[in-house]
Amino acid sequence: HNPASMEVTCYAEVARPDEVTQRLQGLVPHWRSTVGMSDEALAQQVREDGIDILVDLNGHTAGNRLPVFARKPAPVQVTWLGYPNTTGLSAMSYRICDAITDPQGAEAFMSETPLRLPGCFLCYEPPHAALEIVAPPFSEHVTENGPVTFGSFNNLSKLGADVAVAWSRVLGAVPGSRLYLKCAQLSDKEICRRVEKMFADHGIAREH
Repeated sequence: HNPASMEVTCYAEVARPDEVTQRLQGLVPHWRSTVGMSDEALAQQVREDGIDILVDLNGHTAGNRLPVFARKPAPVQVTWLGYPNTTGLSAMSYRICDAITDPQGAEAFMSETPLRLPGCFLCYEPPHAALEIVAPPFSEHVTENGPVTFGSFNNLSKLGADVAVAWSRVLGAVPGSRLYLKCAQLSDKEICRRVEKMFADHGIAREH
């Protein structure tokens, strides 16, 4: 932002600051830690700071402060980045997205007005220690490069019965394909057994 026309204040719900926190803190004139603040106290702080546009970076993720936005301490409120779906809050004015994640008509399923950025609503820079790009492990010559491996590193709460059915159909339709699941919940043996059964019920056995 042009500092001559935009004054930036960051509200940081960061319980364990690190090097990234320090770098970001050095980029803005005002930085406020919100850890331990009640929703009402934080909303009042936003009002006292005279914020015109309040941007949410969490959505419905752990540690979010959406109850602050529900109090509408700023006249314009925008959600972006952390949760690629609607907040469901009538107090949230806009949601930053793009034409791929949210094509025309998707606004029927969100409480906010979409602000579609050209290209992608996510902006990434390759890490400085990025590995060299190599050929993918799969091509049309499956026997040369091995089977297709699908993967999901999502929170296991997103894996319901309907998802297991759909993924099982995909695996059945791609001969020799595999599914790699990775998440913290799978460190629990009982949860592993439940997930295995979900797929076994549809003919997909665990590879040992």
